[in-house]
Amino acid sequence: MKILFINKYDIHGGAGIAAFKLAQNLSRYYKTQNSFIVGIKKSNDGNIFQSRDNKFQIEVERGLNFLLSTFGLQYFFFPFSTKRILGILDRIKPDIINLHNLHGGYFKTSLLKTICEKYKVVWSLHDMWALTGSAAYTFGDESWKEMRTFKAESGIYPYLGINTNKFLMKHKKMIYDSSEFTIVTASEWMYQNVKNSPLLNSKPTINIPYGIDLNLYSNEGRAKCREKFGIPVNGKVLIFGAEKLDDHRKGISELIKILEIMSEDLKSSVHLIVLGNGDDLNLNLPSNFIVRKVGYVSDEILYSEYLKSADIFLFPSKDDNLPVMPINSIACGTPVIAFDVGGCSDIIEDNFNGYLIAPFNLLSFAKKTISLINDDGKLKSFSINASSLAKEKFSEKRMAEQYYNLFKNVLNENVSENKIKSGTRQ
Repeated sequence: MKILFINKYDIHGGAGIAAFKLAQNLSRYYKTQNSFIVGIKKSNDGNIFQSRDNKFQIEVERGLNFLLSTFGLQYFFFPFSTKRILGILDRIKPDIINLHNLHGGYFKTSLLKTICEKYKVVWSLHDMWALTGSAAYTFGDESWKEMRTFKAESGIYPYLGINTNKFLMKHKKMIYDSSEFTIVTASEWMYQNVKNSPLLNSKPTINIPYGIDLNLYSNEGRAKCREKFGIPVNGKVLIFGAEKLDDHRKGISELIKILEIMSEDLKSSVHLIVLGNGDDLNLNLPSNFIVRKVGYVSDEILYSEYLKSADIFLFPSKDDNLPVMPINSIACGTPVIAFDVGGCSDIIEDNFNGYLIAPFNLLSFAKKTISLINDDGKLKSFSINASSLAKEKFSEKRMAEQYYNLFKNVLNENVSENKIKSGTRQ
């Protein structure tokens, strides 16, 4: 089976890494032939093609994208990318195309219709952009269910100047209605969003959770990891991470307030590990937090060791699909406390392997964190449950199997939402 993946990045960003690892595991378990088209290439892989030939073309299209988006015409014109994407497809002639993030300034929205006319297409949704006018997330606003825009939408990534979201939704609907494709969601939350979307609710949709390497992300070796990082074996350790610490969606401001509330009731000092880009970000936390900012950790072994070193992963995200950091965390036996937003409830079962906090109750978040960090018995129980849940739901082999079966059904024109079971725990 020849599969071509399309995404903004290859080995960068949540969607890019998810697509890249999916391709690796499909090749590993099912001997598929994989290639990529990306807006920006980060690796040296010869089977990954950039949609622009050179930096000049990248800069020209970046400028065009900014100009058109300023006037409300988001993703209407990419002359170099469109020609090159079609040329690569014609040369490779894939059996199936797996789309991932189409937003990001390289893919003309109407190109979807052109591709679907000639190829079998599966579209994996990593955020809400396909359902809205222009926003990747709506932070709880549900105007999109009625094809309406909301006041703050044009101020949310991806960039849009003039608020033309209602027009953009109609434009997307026209394209979708004349295109045949199957949708994959990673979370039950996103699955329900698609079913409630007037743009996409007629499309066959299947929920396939992300899969991770459960040999790498395991609950073994916690004491050795702490010794490696100079953390006391009996110390209390919290961890927080985001690709960019200043990404307001990931809740760094909320985290700081939560820790400030906690500091008033802490009986002893607590270690805090902070992962992510943002060395210049001043957390300015109370003195009873021993902070270790380690930056962005690209080495997966080192990253897993930091997760294993912690007692609790704090995840105060304001909106998310199926965030991978909490999945990695529970696989390492580290319970997660998060706001009950997006797909977090697919990862965290309240009072089983962590806590789900009502959005955005900072006091409750702080109290639950203190109660758990002071309860060694519950920490141990949650840790065992976390690792068990990860093994049950988030295996990379299982993800590859579900995608491969879906691709076979699409190629055989035998797509049914009942044929591929979702990863939701019954």
